[in-house]
Amino acid sequence: MALVANALVTVDEVKSYVNITTSIDNLEDTLEDLINRVTDWFHRTCGVEQFEAKNYTEYYNGTGTNELMVDQRPINSISILADDIDWQWTSDTYFDSDDYAILDDMIVLKDEIFTEGIRNIKITYNAGYSTIPDILKQACIDEVVNLYNRREDLDLLTKTYADGGSITRSTDPMLPRTRDILKRFMGVGIY
Repeated sequence: MALVANALVTVDEVKSYVNITTSIDNLEDTLEDLINRVTDWFHRTCGVEQFEAKNYTEYYNGTGTNELMVDQRPINSISILADDIDWQWTSDTYFDSDDYAILDDMIVLKDEIFTEGIRNIKITYNAGYSTIPDILKQACIDEVVNLYNRREDLDLLTKTYADGGSITRSTDPMLPRTRDILKRFMGVGIY
């Protein structure tokens, strides 16, 4: 097992958080697997391919409005924004950078509209974080530790102890604070 390239945290970060300084059989493999799963879970929940900055080329349907919401965020830069109903993508179909603005991860044309059409809008852009935000990394660590600690009793909702005390767990597989954190990283209309 190995960490995926876009993993949000490392095994060492998780081990450091829970103060594990010794090597335990299969622990690293288990933690790598959990990190990969939680990373994928976060990406799917937030509707992004990955949080780490990356270049994308995507095609969208023109809607006859001046707004375009792209799939990845946050938008760092745009190298090509074109509107071509014939899909030729020649330079005369490109918008100049002063023809649009990036507002809250949405591209807004200043004086024009996108032509209505099927996949006639081409955009090449960079989106994501050059450094993963600490709050997102911590949420990933928290979920990995939670899953690791609950691996023996994932379906257990209530546990009663010999001293008469008990705990009741949420049926939500995600920690409430994690869900609140991920809301900050979701796009408009997702969740």
